[in-house]
Amino acid sequence: MSDEAASSYPGTASDASTETSNSPSLASSSNADENNIWIVTSRLSASLLRETFDQRYRARAGTSPTPAAAQAYDAVRLLAAALRRSGPNRARLRDALAELSSYTGASGVISFDHAGNDLTDTTLQRLR
Repeated sequence: MSDEAASSYPGTASDASTETSNSPSLASSSNADENNIWIVTSRLSASLLRETFDQRYRARAGTSPTPAAAQAYDAVRLLAAALRRSGPNRARLRDALAELSSYTGASGVISFDHAGNDLTDTTLQRLR
């Protein structure tokens, strides 16, 4: 964009440089910025399945699982359960997934309404 074109936007000047020293970026984030990352995730409930998943994950990965790890684990198990019911037929697989209305997994109870909307309780969580 030319300086002339840039000056037509509010808050810009024709002599402004393209590099700013105070603009935020992920590459130059400080430790304080790293503590301000929030995600929306399902509520993780305490259960024997969750504890078992946590222990097995820590044994393999050497670190605690993230909410996304538990959700990915549940997604694979949910798909596998539906495939066992449907076999390798896409239409029957879709129907089998729709029939799984309440699935208890490592991330909690996963449930969907008749339109396929996720009814799982969610929460706002800070990443550390």
